[in-house]
Amino acid sequence: MRKMFLVAAVLLCVVSGLTAEDSRKPRLISVSGMAEIHAAPDQATIRVGVESRHVQLAAVKADHDERMKQVLNAAHAAGVEAKDIHTSELSMGPEYSENRWSAKPSGYQVSQSISIRLRDMSKFEGLMTALLNAGVNRVEGIQFEIADPAKLRSEARLRAIRVAKEKATSMAAELNQTIGQPWEISEAPNFD
Repeated sequence: MRKMFLVAAVLLCVVSGLTAEDSRKPRLISVSGMAEIHAAPDQATIRVGVESRHVQLAAVKADHDERMKQVLNAAHAAGVEAKDIHTSELSMGPEYSENRWSAKPSGYQVSQSISIRLRDMSKFEGLMTALLNAGVNRVEGIQFEIADPAKLRSEARLRAIRVAKEKATSMAAELNQTIGQPWEISEAPNFD
């Protein structure tokens, strides 16, 4: 569950019978409002890796390529589009035994990390199982996200302003006053 917080500070004018002398100094009530929105993530970015080892470079490359092909096929079978799959790292090189002074490598290693954006969370469990069965041997991280956080921020902003207005109205009423137009509105950073 993702949370989105928004704080809106609202400075509202208090309206009453003002004299000419009083009109030079605005009568203000300063209030703040906070809103919290809870939303289930609707997409995920999955970072996984495939690491292969063999004593011959050609063999490790062929094995790795086949495993990566299976991983990509599993992602496509889950409905992931090609634009949502990216290689973030690829390395290939020799490995040496414990005797690092030996000039001859004991084998070769190929490692590749990919990032997959899954836009249909109903396929998450199936995709993870398929990726592991296809040859993924590293799950580097999964980030659950909201595809359109701007919509939630907008909703939180409106709720925060309503809370601030309710506070100001209540405070002004206690003083037998009414509130007028906002003097100043400011927004604190998002805490999502």
